[in-house]
Amino acid sequence: MELDAKSVGAIFAWLAIALFICSFFYFGIKKKKYTELIELYKANGFSFPGLYAFFSLTGFFGCFPMALYFKRLLAGNSVRMDDGGNIPLAAYRFIKSQPTALTGWVHKLYYLWLSSMLFFVLAAICAALVSFSPD
Repeated sequence: MELDAKSVGAIFAWLAIALFICSFFYFGIKKKKYTELIELYKANGFSFPGLYAFFSLTGFFGCFPMALYFKRLLAGNSVRMDDGGNIPLAAYRFIKSQPTALTGWVHKLYYLWLSSMLFFVLAAICAALVSFSPD
């Protein structure tokens, strides 16, 4: 059995769809913790910069950027505010002080979404190769 770009693209597309559906259900399972973490973050006087404030209100479709935001805080990576300054160090300490039971979903959801998008891009590349091939 020989795999051509069309077959590989179809496999990538199905993987992307499956991972997207998995991330949807995983978010549904973890939505309470997602909402709780956002509410705790705000209740402790922290605000989200720019678009993250919007994403925090959009549920499933904003969960990838929010997972990225919290992942960066958990890792201690720099996150910029709208005015060009950095997030206060207290926000990093606050997120790191939360129990893993509350923040454990962050990495899993982030990587589910990321891998889904990666397979969508790979499927699109395969589709482009098929459409531009001389056959």
